[in-house]
Amino acid sequence: MTDDRAYRILITFDAEAERFEGRVPELEVSAKGDTRAQAIENVESEIEAKVAAAAGSEEGLPPPADTAEPEPGEVTVKLAGPLMKDLVYAANRNGMSVDELATQLLFAAVGRLSTEPERRSRPKKSEPRDDDRGNRGRRRGRNNENFRGDIDDQANFLAYVRDMEKGGRRR
Repeated sequence: MTDDRAYRILITFDAEAERFEGRVPELEVSAKGDTRAQAIENVESEIEAKVAAAAGSEEGLPPPADTAEPEPGEVTVKLAGPLMKDLVYAANRNGMSVDELATQLLFAAVGRLSTEPERRSRPKKSEPRDDDRGNRGRRRGRNNENFRGDIDDQANFLAYVRDMEKGGRRR
């Protein structure tokens, strides 16, 4: 049987409900609490219940993601010309290969994704939304709702990625 201590617990904070949520994606388990400690305690109880239920069945538990040794692999991505040009420029400017820069960018992006809640409450596309300056509707010429003005240019973006790798947050 799989060791229940090896599962990663992801803790997120729901600002609207003002509660913490602990999740274990491999086991499809989640629990909420008013504090981090309470959320962890509640999700650990859910893990124990899942382990006990699996002990009585033939199915067993899925292996924890962190114990599996992933195979090295390659990712091939077709980029538009302007994006490739920007990627080459940024890599050259930082004294690295395009592959090294792409790897660092993917690493930072995956780290950011794993800390965000699965369910995000986003405004519907038909609803106008406020930008950072309090303006209603779409930002000037920006169709991407994830646009961040502070990382608009390449130098700021690379500084942002380096800061994220160190565990900081730039706003």
